[in-house]
Amino acid sequence: MLLSRELVRANVHIQHIEETDTDRNDALAELSIAKLHLKSAEAISEMDSVGSYQLAYDGARKAIQALLMSYGLRVTSAGGHYAFVKIAESGISESPCWFQFRTMRQLRNALEYPDGVHHSVPSELLCEAHIAAHGIIRDVENLLNR
Repeated sequence: MLLSRELVRANVHIQHIEETDTDRNDALAELSIAKLHLKSAEAISEMDSVGSYQLAYDGARKAIQALLMSYGLRVTSAGGHYAFVKIAESGISESPCWFQFRTMRQLRNALEYPDGVHHSVPSELLCEAHIAAHGIIRDVENLLNR
């Protein structure tokens, strides 16, 4: 399914999405940053699993942001990161990687706001996050190139 302004507005509460002066070129620049974040995440995964996970999450989030930018939209501060979850689950893609974004956000929050428990990320969760981020970035790239 192709994302459209209407689909975004139908699936994310209107106050969490606003119009902005961005276009496809801005979206492609943001997607480049998303790819760089994921590349960095992979480079540091063995020495800093927490940082790697956070960068993989941010890479996936920035890819979703790039897609919104291509439609001249952005998430408001009121929507925060949860709005990205709603967008990921809105039917943009049926690929499971989009539905993993919710879990990625939850663990990212636990890492970002530690409760004394999360000092590292198990390798299997880190691998899953990298795979999901790759999938989301790939899908956004395909959508932007249509």
